[in-house]
Amino acid sequence: MKQVILMPIIFSIVLAGCASTPKADNANDSQAKPLATQSPQAAPAAPAVSAAPEEHQMQPSQPPSGEASAGASSKPKLVKEDKQLINESAIKGPPIVPEMVIVPGKNYEIGKYEVTQAEWFSVMGTNPSKFKNCGDNCPVEKVSWDDVQVYLQRINAKTGKQYRLPTEAEWEYACYGGNKSEYCGGDDADDVAWSESGSNEQTHPVGQKQPNGYGLYDMSGNVMEWTSECWEGNCGQRVFRGGSWMNNSRDVGATYRIRYVTSIRNSSGGFRLAVTLP
Repeated sequence: MKQVILMPIIFSIVLAGCASTPKADNANDSQAKPLATQSPQAAPAAPAVSAAPEEHQMQPSQPPSGEASAGASSKPKLVKEDKQLINESAIKGPPIVPEMVIVPGKNYEIGKYEVTQAEWFSVMGTNPSKFKNCGDNCPVEKVSWDDVQVYLQRINAKTGKQYRLPTEAEWEYACYGGNKSEYCGGDDADDVAWSESGSNEQTHPVGQKQPNGYGLYDMSGNVMEWTSECWEGNCGQRVFRGGSWMNNSRDVGATYRIRYVTSIRNSSGGFRLAVTLP
C-alpha cells in the first residue's frame, strides 16, 4: 500500500484598508480641479475630476494640427439663461464692446484683450469674479463655458454681431503672432505672462505685459481662455488654452491645453472673443 503524506496548508488573511474617496470639487470653487489632461507620452486618462492640486495635474499635450474653419464647434451653443447670472436693473446703457484685432491672412478677428469685468457687467449686470478688487479692467473669471454662451447670446442680440469663442487652431495661430515661440509673444514667460512666479496669486489688469506680434495681450497667463473646441468629440468637456496666474511657466506655454467640463467655474478661467469676417 502506498503511503499518503498530508502536507499542512497555511492560509493567510490579508486585510486591505479601504482608501477614502476624495470629495468632488465644488463647481464654483476658485481652486476647482481640471479633468486629467492628454499627454503625448501616455494614453489619455479616464475623464474623472482629479483630487490632486491643479498645478500638478496639468500636463502639456499635442496642439491641434492645421486650422479649423468656423464650423459647428465654433458656433455659440443656445443655452437657457441662468437668472443668477443676470441683473437687468444694473445694466446701464449699451454693452461695452471688446476691442478686436484682425488676424493677418485669416478670415477672423480676435479680442485684443481677455474679456474684462467691466465688459461682462455691461452685458450681464453681474460680476462673478473672485478678484473684484483687481478692478474693471481685469479679466472676468469664474465664468463657465456655459455662462459664456449666455454672454454671447446677449451681446450678439444687443450689437447685431456674431461674437463667438475661437476654435483651438484659431486661438493658437493668433497666440504665436506670426512668430513661433515658447509663449504667446516670446520665449520669456515673465515678459508676456502673469504666472505663478510673479502674479501674487491673483489676476492683473489686461494689457500690462508685452503683446505678441499681432498686438494681442495676455494670451499666455492671467486667465486660461475657453475655446469652442470639444475634447476629442466629447462636447461635455471643452478646451482651455494659455494657462493662468496660478500656473508655473511650463503651463502658460503656447501649446499647453487642458479640458474642463462646461459647467466648471474657477478663478483661473476666463475667455476672449472671436468674430468670423464677412
